[in-house]
Amino acid sequence: MTGVGRPDGSSLGFSYDGNGNTTVLTNPSSIQHGFGFNAVNLNSSYQTPISGTYSYVYDRDRRLTEINFPSGRQIRNIYDTTRLSRVQTPEGNIDYTYLCGTNVGSITKGTEVITFGYDGRLITSESLTGNLNQSLGYTYNNDFNVTGFTYAGDTENYTYDDDGLLTGAGSFTITRNAQNGLPESVSDGALNQGLTFNGYGEQDGHGSTISGQGVSSWSLAQDDNGQITQKIETVDGTTSNYDYTYDPMGRLLTVTKDSSLVEEYDYDINGTRIYEMNALRGIASRSFTYSDEDHLLTAGTASYQYDVDGFLTTRTDGAEVTTYNYSSRGELLNVNLPGGSIIEYVHDPLGRRIAKIDDGITVEKYLWQGLTRLLAIYDGSNTLIMRFEYADDRMPVAMTRGGATYYLTYDQVGSLRVVADSAGNVVKMIDYDSFGNIIADTDPLFNMPFGFAGGLHDRDTGLVRFGYRDYDPDIGRWTAKDPIGLAGGDTDLFGYCLSDPVNRIDPMGLKIIGHIVDAFVAIGINALKLTTWLAWGVSALFAPLGDLIDPRSLSNSDLPPRSRWIPDDPWSPNKWPTDPWSPNIRPKEPWEPAPWSPNKCERN
Repeated sequence: MTGVGRPDGSSLGFSYDGNGNTTVLTNPSSIQHGFGFNAVNLNSSYQTPISGTYSYVYDRDRRLTEINFPSGRQIRNIYDTTRLSRVQTPEGNIDYTYLCGTNVGSITKGTEVITFGYDGRLITSESLTGNLNQSLGYTYNNDFNVTGFTYAGDTENYTYDDDGLLTGAGSFTITRNAQNGLPESVSDGALNQGLTFNGYGEQDGHGSTISGQGVSSWSLAQDDNGQITQKIETVDGTTSNYDYTYDPMGRLLTVTKDSSLVEEYDYDINGTRIYEMNALRGIASRSFTYSDEDHLLTAGTASYQYDVDGFLTTRTDGAEVTTYNYSSRGELLNVNLPGGSIIEYVHDPLGRRIAKIDDGITVEKYLWQGLTRLLAIYDGSNTLIMRFEYADDRMPVAMTRGGATYYLTYDQVGSLRVVADSAGNVVKMIDYDSFGNIIADTDPLFNMPFGFAGGLHDRDTGLVRFGYRDYDPDIGRWTAKDPIGLAGGDTDLFGYCLSDPVNRIDPMGLKIIGHIVDAFVAIGINALKLTTWLAWGVSALFAPLGDLIDPRSLSNSDLPPRSRWIPDDPWSPNKWPTDPWSPNIRPKEPWEPAPWSPNKCERN
């Protein structure tokens, strides 16, 4: 197949070499992305529309050994016989040690070290030393489900039903539907959350009461495509009605609140936003312009600059200039704000942000489980400030702060809406527009780390961190290209969730989770090969397009509906590492020898 028509009348074009590898993708704006392949059909180059070429080098075992960026920056993967031993980056080395076979014993990046303990293949401990000195501990039952999780000075115990579904998490009881296993309520002594789902398993309602006080609730109406057309939301006794419309590609067009038009957007043929009206923010009209590589050039009176590797470097609005500095792996290193303040960040070997430094003073440290689950926040002197508790969703339901318990409620995409105390009093309420700009905050001094769609919100820069990328709500775009390129599901490599923030989320900054994804995404990606690519490394920018996208299947209209209930599976730490920077964890290819012998390493 050499072309695919889309619902809005636009089309995608494909060209191939003699082996069937996709060598050119032409986006709806007639801009071409080029791909080269070596003699064994491994992607050896990516030609950007204007910035230059990425090149990839492999060893004789077909393992990725070099990523060369258009700027000249290079990332090298160094292996021992069968395992990754070092990743060399311009910012420094990341070293791996092993206990037995493929059990990673430690990962080191400068002074930051993560050390793992095991029972056979199950991780029992994760210790962090360096900027943040903390540890995580796990215990398991005979079904290998986690029964105890220790972090930030306390232990959460987990219970399961006969189907292995979570029924208890710490002090919370989770009640499930006997027919389908979906959660119907989450409760402890004060909190009672009720959840409802439609016939497709999509969550269409949520309500939270605390000590008998109604704190927040929402209900959804959806069209035949599964997109939300109406939301009725009540927060602290005030009810608002929202109506949404979309273009044929599912991009958000208008938002009406209580019968008043408050947001309106328009897009070019490639899906990039070219117009905005936002009454909630006082924007009567704002236009946007882009380069052929989808770099944002202007947004209203503000202008933007990017480096050749695709990272945002400068935002200028009149006399106000903000500069950004990114590592080769996409970690935001520092931001120079217009007032002269400098915000810096520290990252661990997995690329997780573990500390924030404001004008030379460490103000916060972050403890994570996996890549996106924030467990606790400490101050610069390692004093615990906040500890978060999770039940069966990807966002925490409760927080301990200053010795008191607070409960947290969210909207349908995971944006923090309410913080309430154990008596049901609302102590903080946050309103957002559809793309995540904060419209109102009843108590800005009561700082919370969670922002739009559950990301890590930085109140100084305004950016929201999701896994591997930073999102800027002001422009509704990422500040860097998708690390997995076109495999992320959008021909606009900086676009956020196909311009549908009402229905879709991207917790990792890599790939959209949504109700009905463009055929370019939903059907064209071979899941196994995508998993392999993710495991090889986000630094290996852009997957072999021919391996990830099958244009022949793009005409299939049987697209899967969205499920809005997204449990984060915190009780499976044995699945570590989930970090796509770790090439050693990719699935074994048929030509590779078994990396270890189970009869030699049953326990460590």
